[in-house]
Amino acid sequence: MKTKLLYCLIASIALIFASCTNDENSDNNSSILPKTMTYRHQDNTIYQTATFTYDSNKIVSISSEKSLIEFIYDGNQIVKEIQYSRYEGKETKYYEILYTYLNDKLETGVLTFGSQYQYDGKKYMYSYNEDGTVKKETYDTDIKTGKQSENYSTGILTFENGNLIKSVSNWGDRPYITTCRYDYDVKNNAFKNVLGLNLLLDQADFSSELNFFSINNINTFNVVTNLVPGTDPKLATIAFEPFRDTMNYEYNKKGYPTKRTTYDYKGDIKETIEYTY
Repeated sequence: MKTKLLYCLIASIALIFASCTNDENSDNNSSILPKTMTYRHQDNTIYQTATFTYDSNKIVSISSEKSLIEFIYDGNQIVKEIQYSRYEGKETKYYEILYTYLNDKLETGVLTFGSQYQYDGKKYMYSYNEDGTVKKETYDTDIKTGKQSENYSTGILTFENGNLIKSVSNWGDRPYITTCRYDYDVKNNAFKNVLGLNLLLDQADFSSELNFFSINNINTFNVVTNLVPGTDPKLATIAFEPFRDTMNYEYNKKGYPTKRTTYDYKGDIKETIEYTY
């Protein structure tokens, strides 16, 4: 009898332990959403705090000392994003992006700036290749006439396991190609439970946060710009320095980041971000 009781006790403890372990590592935690992000300079001084508000798992706004970003949904898809600049107690509309979708995939993004900014708009068009890559075309829109330019730049986005791992883009009328490469950890992205962000692809970013839309967190981010193959080297009028960021993280028990430290290619700290949920 004592042997049976001992066996049952050991089995119960093992079951409780396994249950706790599964709770920590499982992703049945769709209610986990970031509430704040605090940005610190190299000297650890705070230069920005962003506060996030939600309607269930839909993001409503991102508010900081310098800006306010509002999001509007149609169903579970983000169809409009509006950013306001904040300066000396006043808010002015900086830009607006309208998103359209086809078969639950991002089809276009149309960017226009506030009337006080004399910037041409942009139109981004996405198409989906059989090999899983995504083609992105970027057109300028004349601020005065509203006409779309005939010249455009193109890019190819490559994804793996829900993460953007490579983007290659030309400079349109300039003879350069930029290649960005991303490497990831296996932990949870702070924003993976926010509805609609994953559909925005490379459109989803905020400040130095590059991966709102991904499943995991970026470990390294490399950028290389070269002349288009076959171009006369004499046409190289811009010198590019190496660009490589490395990110180190601290995580909570659920595997979501609580702190991110970013280092430049020389190994110096660029900034630190702290997350609360």
